[in-house]
Order: sequence, then structure tokens, then C-alpha cells
Amino acid sequence: MASPQSAAAPGVAAAKPDRTLFVLSLGLFFLWGFATVLIDILV
Repeated sequence: MASPQSAAAPGVAAAKPDRTLFVLSLGLFFLWGFATVLIDILV
């Protein structure tokens, strides 16, 4: 999903690459952790 946006507006994508990657990785980490805990509780 990020490819079309970066291709359409490379300036905006290159403006804050670190913050975007940080927020994205943090969100994925929390989702993965939440899913793992939820599965452990259910099982």
C-alpha cells in the first residue's frame, strides 16, 4: 500500500521515513503481541 503513495509523492515519503517506519513497526509489534496473548488466553 505504501508503494503507490511513495511513487506518487516521493517528497512526502522521503520527508519522514524514520517516523513512518517506526510507527508502522510499533503498530505491527503491538498487534502481534496482542494476538499472541489473546491466542494464549483462548487456548
